[in-house]
Amino acid sequence: MCLNERLHAMTLGVNERSDREVFSIIKVIQSNAEDIWLVGGRAYENITIGDEVLSISITDTGEEIVRAFTVERIETYRHVVPQLPSGLTGTLWLHGKGGRSLKQDGMLRMAPNQKG
Repeated sequence: MCLNERLHAMTLGVNERSDREVFSIIKVIQSNAEDIWLVGGRAYENITIGDEVLSISITDTGEEIVRAFTVERIETYRHVVPQLPSGLTGTLWLHGKGGRSLKQDGMLRMAPNQKG
């Protein structure tokens, strides 16, 4: 993990990995806006606008890379909603750097400082 990622992780209180998987990624699309990523999939816990979620990927050398994103918008069944309830599918509009770490068939985890 590079220094900036480490500092950002500490700012979020993520010095320990969060294993609370909250969203299964089915599809990832980069929007026209800078650092906005549309991620379609299924929620395993309630996700609310403003929540911070993590994408954790492993490099070929086994290094863990943590990227943090903020949920900016939620769409489900062609409606914009303030929360995606557990069990429903929808699209999360995520804001953050490193969106290329978001992978189809990947998982998002809730940042440890979110929702208990």
